[in-house]
Amino acid sequence: MVRMLLLTETQTAWIFQRQTCFKWHRRPEPCSCGAVELASAFHMKVIILNWKLGQNDPFTHGNRKLAKQLVDSGKWPVQIEITENNWQQKILDERKNGIEFAVTYQGIGTGIMEPGGKESFWSHYRIPIVCIHGDHPAHNPRNHVLDHNYCTHLYVDDDFVPYSNKYFRKVRSAEKIDLPVLRAETPLEKISGKYFVLAKNITDPAVMEETWRSKCAKAYSDGMLAIAEELKGRLTRDKTYVNLHDVVDANIEGSKDLCGLLNPESFDAFNAIHSQLDFYSRNFKAVSLVKALKDVPIRIYGSGWESLKNEKNLNHEFRPGLNAAESQELYYSEYGILDVSPFKGLHDRSIRAMANKTPFLSNGCLNKDFPDGEKYEMLFYSLSGNDLQEKCRAVMDNPCEHRSLAVEFSRRFQEKYPGSDFVAAIARFASIH
Repeated sequence: MVRMLLLTETQTAWIFQRQTCFKWHRRPEPCSCGAVELASAFHMKVIILNWKLGQNDPFTHGNRKLAKQLVDSGKWPVQIEITENNWQQKILDERKNGIEFAVTYQGIGTGIMEPGGKESFWSHYRIPIVCIHGDHPAHNPRNHVLDHNYCTHLYVDDDFVPYSNKYFRKVRSAEKIDLPVLRAETPLEKISGKYFVLAKNITDPAVMEETWRSKCAKAYSDGMLAIAEELKGRLTRDKTYVNLHDVVDANIEGSKDLCGLLNPESFDAFNAIHSQLDFYSRNFKAVSLVKALKDVPIRIYGSGWESLKNEKNLNHEFRPGLNAAESQELYYSEYGILDVSPFKGLHDRSIRAMANKTPFLSNGCLNKDFPDGEKYEMLFYSLSGNDLQEKCRAVMDNPCEHRSLAVEFSRRFQEKYPGSDFVAAIARFASIH
């Protein structure tokens, strides 16, 4: 039976105006005539999986911006909170009216099964799901293992893709995707004090080393400490990006204590080595940054900084971490954000600084095809030599010039990687099954 809906003249006009706006990349005017609900009924939905219990809740803030970008791109997003007991049923309810695809950060929610427990929920109900990963596959491998024609894994670092394809993919290859500035934020009116901001939760590298010594077999501990020593040397000596997972692999192959973990039956232990040393490197870079800037004013937000806090350096102020949705003010210091990227590209702290048109210093790397990349080298530091200290001093000497350079770079970055292209890429990958 065909069911007909009769629209009022106002509702029809609004829906037509909305479709026209999407065609010409303009935002439609809001409407209270009921057309939103009626128009929504005619469109396939995009499901956004959210997990509000992450440390500092980065997903809720990021998914809110993703939803707005999807709307700007003509999609109809529905956010599903996976901590709710009935979240899978909510997806099935939306499926009755049509789901274009689902999207999830870090692969959360991909491990669920259909009621019989024999098949993935996503393949059973033929719902394409796109997983956008900012972490290496060795972190929480269960969020990377789903492999079927209805699932695509996209990594923001192209160095993560080979590992994913080698160890996790048999049906469908992983791909690289560039992380854009999804949407500009409403700027705050006030710039705060003359200091840099570092927002980072850590586990002190010294604590990790002691844990290996005290709680692991000596052969394993010796192997891990040896790799950690090489990584520390490379991270503070090399001026170019260090692919730490290549370093880890080479050391495992050459270690009589660890080489047995290359066997397929030791895959969990193999992943654990990569995960721990990736985590160790992140923490080491953050601690090294603070130690190198003893004479530089920094306000540090996050947990795990007890050893440096006990040094009582008056230039360094330690504060608790903030949820992402409540942390916009962190981007409005005079000198800007110090970003420690866990991967090769620009981390979300730098991305958010660009969304606010505020300054940043990042240890990330630009893609080689970025136009006039050398012009913006003062926005990017390494831990090699005095590079970090010299660039921080340059910012402190002329913060206005640094801010202008960051704003110009933000404009160029958004031209190169528009949010609409990001959505189009996700939709394209979701349509292949």
